[in-house]
Amino acid sequence: IQRRSNMETEMENKLRQTFWIMRTADGFYPIQPSVKCKPEDHGELNPHVMSIEDENGKTIWRRQ
Repeated sequence: IQRRSNMETEMENKLRQTFWIMRTADGFYPIQPSVKCKPEDHGELNPHVMSIEDENGKTIWRRQ
């Protein structure tokens, strides 16, 4: 079994210095993504999310 180093684990858990707005049919909620997060992963894994915007209001992912 290969073990991950503490540095690898810390990088996965490190938060970006930004936030994303998760838009839903009922409203929205903010998240602070980690450096490994991708908007398409969050959107596809959360069926209630209709779109994701960056901190400037630009749509970075939209449900098809």
